[in-house]
Amino acid sequence: MKMNDKEKLGVLGSGMAKKAGKAIVKNKKKKKSRLDEIMGGLKSGRKAK
Repeated sequence: MKMNDKEKLGVLGSGMAKKAGKAIVKNKKKKKSRLDEIMGGLKSGRKAK
């Protein structure tokens, strides 16, 4: 029985799938524009303090 990618992710666990999905979304947003990247850097900088 073959499984498609979605089924494999379900087997691995929804938690891992969500983390991977969020990482992909972050990478796409960074590529969209440098402004988003700078804003993201400021936000993460505030959190670090």
